Amino acid sequence: KILQQLSQGKSVALISDAGTPLISDPGYYLVKQAREKFFNIIPIPGCCAAIAALSVSGIATDKFYFHGFLPSSELAQLRELDKLAQRKETLIFYESVHRLQSTIGRMIKILGGNRKAIVCKEITKLHESYLGENLSEIDKFVKHNPKKIRGEFTIIIDGSKQEQAIIDRNKIDKILLELLPEMSIKKAVKICMLVSGFSRNVIYKRAVELKSL
Repeated sequence: KILQQLSQGKSVALISDAGTPLISDPGYYLVKQAREKFFNIIPIPGCCAAIAALSVSGIATDKFYFHGFLPSSELAQLRELDKLAQRKETLIFYESVHRLQSTIGRMIKILGGNRKAIVCKEITKLHESYLGENLSEIDKFVKHNPKKIRGEFTIIIDGSKQEQAIIDRNKIDKILLELLPEMSIKKAVKICMLVSGFSRNVIYKRAVELKSL
């Protein structure tokens, strides 16, 4: 219907009541079809939660990866986060109030609680606020302040520093060698992540190596 109106020479505006249109919404399908039919499309810049949050996060802004919303199921979320765990760019996510606590918990499981991060709430609105210095701090705040967790959230997470850091293999080995004889690899990796602060990928790979010895 909109394309038909454009073909009749009419002007059409695509607007949004929640930030810049097409950022994490389905509007790009319309723009894609309009471009394929060679209609002229002009942007009118407005507030974008991802960029606004990034600008005040204190986390690197020179390179970033915008992911938007993670999948809804736990398994799909964990798989998606695992793919992103070693990216060096700053990571940007959107999240809803109903999923925030579970999503932060899964981020800790994959990325580690010490990963620098900030949650930006209700940007440009009356109850605008910023939470945490890392994922563990954010998790504690969300769990202990359920009444304050309302609205819309943007999560900014620092990129992986694994290649820049000297991984203390002896520390990881010491922890895993104590845990693996007593429990499954999955449980041992989880505990080692919490204690050491290293990513799940690094610890899991080493746990498999040690288990096979």
